[in-house]
Amino acid sequence: TETLVAMLGSVAAERKTALIDTLGARGDASALPAIQALANDEVPEVRQAALRTIGLIGNASLTGLLLERAANGKGDELRIAREALAKMADPAVNGALLQVATGSADETLRLRAIAVLAERRAVETTGTLLELAGKGSAAVRTEAMGALRTLAPGEMLNQLLLFVTMPTLGEVASVLPQALADVAKRRVDAGDTAAPVADMLHQVTEARAGAELTPEQRTAARCVLLETLALIGTDTAFSETSTLLTDE
Repeated sequence: TETLVAMLGSVAAERKTALIDTLGARGDASALPAIQALANDEVPEVRQAALRTIGLIGNASLTGLLLERAANGKGDELRIAREALAKMADPAVNGALLQVATGSADETLRLRAIAVLAERRAVETTGTLLELAGKGSAAVRTEAMGALRTLAPGEMLNQLLLFVTMPTLGEVASVLPQALADVAKRRVDAGDTAAPVADMLHQVTEARAGAELTPEQRTAARCVLLETLALIGTDTAFSETSTLLTDE
């Protein structure tokens, strides 16, 4: 490893890229300082190779570097940085990403951090993501709900269904039906997958849930739940949607 690192300062860019990839394949973290320095190289291919290798041998201390490139980079560099973050083995990366997702003043970084948490299958972050889906800007709420579509366990379905009773439903309405459907399909308890969604539909229709909703908001909530049932596609879902086909 030491010999390869020493060669980085004296070879042409094409060979330097190959050396960086070789160091990544070796998995020796002792090369990390040299590789990190090359993440700012003037040659795009060298920067990209450095980002790839950081994903292989790096640790949570480099989360900020990769996240900034994954959010603000261009073309292949953005994609490579995002892939590097998604595959980095250090479990502490999830905590670093979550800190950005909840506390950064840069919304672009927050959105990218949330997206990468989903790509990393960071299921331990679902509680915080649920909070983010319920507050903040529409963009952050939407991204958090999208992450919950991937990460939330079936047991979280009832909590997610409460979003249809919120006056601010419209901010997440574009992603909520698919999130609800996917989470419903992960339920492990007995019964039809669609049953909790159908029950909430009845509650909203009869104003037993979302009492503060305006008529327009109640209609929007029902539409979200009907779309969810269509995505679930079970017999119960079909029965509920068929019953309401002639509803005015």
